[in-house]
Amino acid sequence: RCIIQDKNGNYWLGTNGGGLSKFDGKGFTNYSTAQGLANNTVWSIIEDKTGNLWLGTNGGGVSKFDGENFTNYTTKQGLANNVVRSIVEDEKGNYWFGTDGGGLSKFSGNSFINYTTVHGLANNNVYNIKEDKSGNVWLGTSGGGSSR
Repeated sequence: RCIIQDKNGNYWLGTNGGGLSKFDGKGFTNYSTAQGLANNTVWSIIEDKTGNLWLGTNGGGVSKFDGENFTNYTTKQGLANNVVRSIVEDEKGNYWFGTDGGGLSKFSGNSFINYTTVHGLANNNVYNIKEDKSGNVWLGTSGGGSSR
Protein backbone atom coordinates (compact mmCIF):
# COMPACT_ATOMS: atom_id res chain seq x y z
CA ARG A 1 0.00 0.00 0.00
CA CYS A 2 2.63 2.57 1.02
CA ILE A 3 6.33 2.76 1.85
CA ILE A 4 8.50 5.45 3.43
CA GLN A 5 12.08 5.64 4.63
CA ASP A 6 12.48 7.33 8.01
CA LYS A 7 15.29 9.64 9.20
CA ASN A 8 17.20 6.65 10.59
CA GLY A 9 17.14 4.75 7.28
CA ASN A 10 14.45 2.25 8.26
CA TYR A 11 11.77 1.37 5.74
CA TRP A 12 8.13 1.31 6.88
CA LEU A 13 5.59 -0.61 4.84
CA GLY A 14 1.83 -0.32 5.18
CA THR A 15 0.01 -3.48 4.15
CA ASN A 16 -3.45 -4.54 3.05
CA GLY A 17 -4.50 -6.48 6.13
CA GLY A 18 -1.08 -7.34 7.56
CA GLY A 19 -0.51 -4.18 9.59
CA LEU A 20 2.72 -2.19 9.56
CA SER A 21 6.19 -3.60 8.90
CA LYS A 22 9.58 -2.04 9.64
CA PHE A 23 12.66 -3.16 7.73
CA ASP A 24 15.94 -2.07 9.33
CA GLY A 25 18.23 -3.51 6.64
CA LYS A 26 18.59 -6.84 8.41
CA GLY A 27 15.10 -8.00 9.25
CA PHE A 28 11.46 -7.14 9.72
CA THR A 29 9.49 -6.08 12.79
CA ASN A 30 5.71 -6.29 12.38
CA TYR A 31 3.03 -4.29 14.15
CA SER A 32 -0.69 -4.97 14.11
CA THR A 33 -3.83 -4.30 16.12
CA ALA A 34 -2.36 -6.67 18.74
CA GLN A 35 0.30 -4.01 19.44
CA GLY A 36 -2.20 -1.11 19.31
CA LEU A 37 -2.37 -0.18 15.60
CA ALA A 38 -5.89 1.09 14.83
CA ASN A 39 -6.47 -1.20 11.82
CA ASN A 40 -4.36 -3.74 9.94
CA THR A 41 -4.82 -2.06 6.55
CA VAL A 42 -2.54 1.00 6.32
CA TRP A 43 -3.23 3.38 3.39
CA SER A 44 -0.74 6.15 4.19
CA ILE A 45 2.35 6.85 6.30
CA ILE A 46 4.33 9.98 7.12
CA GLU A 47 7.11 10.72 9.56
CA ASP A 48 6.61 14.02 11.36
CA LYS A 49 9.27 16.56 12.32
CA THR A 50 9.82 14.91 15.70
CA GLY A 51 10.12 11.35 14.35
CA ASN A 52 6.62 10.05 15.08
CA LEU A 53 4.89 8.01 12.40
CA TRP A 54 1.33 8.90 11.43
CA LEU A 55 -0.64 6.10 9.80
CA GLY A 56 -3.91 6.41 7.90
CA THR A 57 -5.93 3.21 8.16
CA ASN A 58 -8.94 1.59 6.54
CA GLY A 59 -11.67 2.02 9.13
CA GLY A 60 -9.58 2.57 12.25
CA GLY A 61 -8.85 6.25 11.74
CA VAL A 62 -5.31 7.49 12.35
CA SER A 63 -2.57 5.90 14.45
CA LYS A 64 0.38 7.91 15.76
CA PHE A 65 3.38 5.70 16.57
CA ASP A 66 6.24 7.05 18.71
CA GLY A 67 8.38 3.94 18.26
CA GLU A 68 6.92 2.23 21.31
CA ASN A 69 3.23 3.09 21.64
CA PHE A 70 0.29 3.83 19.37
CA THR A 71 -2.16 6.67 19.97
CA ASN A 72 -5.33 6.36 17.89
CA TYR A 73 -7.67 9.08 16.63
CA THR A 74 -11.11 8.35 15.21
CA THR A 75 -14.43 10.07 14.62
CA LYS A 76 -14.91 9.89 18.40
CA GLN A 77 -12.14 12.50 18.75
CA GLY A 78 -13.44 14.55 15.80
CA LEU A 79 -11.80 12.99 12.72
CA ALA A 80 -14.09 13.39 9.67
CA ASN A 81 -14.06 9.68 8.70
CA ASN A 82 -12.23 6.57 9.89
CA VAL A 83 -10.93 5.67 6.41
CA VAL A 84 -7.83 7.85 5.99
CA ARG A 85 -6.18 7.79 2.55
CA SER A 86 -3.61 10.60 2.82
CA ILE A 87 -1.67 12.57 5.44
CA VAL A 88 0.53 15.66 5.42
CA GLU A 89 2.19 17.70 8.16
CA ASP A 90 2.30 21.35 7.15
CA GLU A 91 5.07 23.82 7.96
CA LYS A 92 3.10 25.12 10.96
CA GLY A 93 2.89 21.65 12.50
CA ASN A 94 -0.75 20.95 11.65
CA TYR A 95 -1.74 17.53 10.33
CA TRP A 96 -4.09 17.17 7.37
CA PHE A 97 -5.97 13.91 6.86
CA GLY A 98 -7.72 13.10 3.59
CA THR A 99 -10.59 10.72 4.17
CA ASP A 100 -12.72 8.46 2.03
CA GLY A 101 -16.14 10.10 2.01
CA GLY A 102 -15.74 12.41 4.99
CA GLY A 103 -13.70 15.17 3.38
CA LEU A 104 -10.62 16.70 4.97
CA SER A 105 -9.60 16.94 8.63
CA LYS A 106 -7.07 19.40 10.02
CA PHE A 107 -5.56 18.43 13.38
CA SER A 108 -3.72 21.05 15.43
CA GLY A 109 -2.60 18.57 18.07
CA ASN A 110 -5.55 19.51 20.24
CA SER A 111 -8.67 19.42 18.07
CA PHE A 112 -9.99 18.67 14.60
CA ILE A 113 -11.51 21.03 12.06
CA ASN A 114 -13.31 19.26 9.20
CA TYR A 115 -13.92 20.50 5.65
CA THR A 116 -16.35 19.04 3.12
CA THR A 117 -18.05 20.01 -0.13
CA VAL A 118 -20.24 22.33 1.98
CA HIS A 119 -17.05 24.39 2.57
CA GLY A 120 -16.02 24.31 -1.11
CA LEU A 121 -14.03 21.07 -1.23
CA ALA A 122 -14.20 19.56 -4.74
CA ASN A 123 -15.17 16.09 -3.45
CA ASN A 124 -15.33 14.38 -0.04
CA ASN A 125 -12.97 11.59 -1.15
CA VAL A 126 -9.50 13.11 -0.59
CA TYR A 127 -6.76 10.76 -1.81
CA ASN A 128 -3.71 13.04 -2.10
CA ILE A 129 -2.45 16.05 -0.14
CA LYS A 130 0.59 18.25 -0.76
CA GLU A 131 1.76 21.56 0.67
CA ASP A 132 3.46 23.96 -1.74
CA LYS A 133 6.31 26.39 -0.97
CA SER A 134 3.82 29.17 -0.22
CA GLY A 135 2.00 27.13 2.42
CA ASN A 136 -1.03 26.28 0.30
CA VAL A 137 -2.47 22.82 0.86
CA TRP A 138 -3.44 21.08 -2.39
CA LEU A 139 -5.93 18.21 -2.43
CA GLY A 140 -6.49 15.56 -5.07
CA THR A 141 -9.98 14.10 -4.87
CA SER A 142 -11.72 11.16 -6.45
CA GLY A 143 -14.28 12.39 -8.95
CA GLY A 144 -14.10 16.08 -8.12
CA GLY A 145 -10.72 17.26 -9.31
CA SER A 146 -8.41 19.33 -7.14
CA SER A 147 -8.89 21.82 -4.34
CA ARG A 148 -6.57 24.35 -2.73
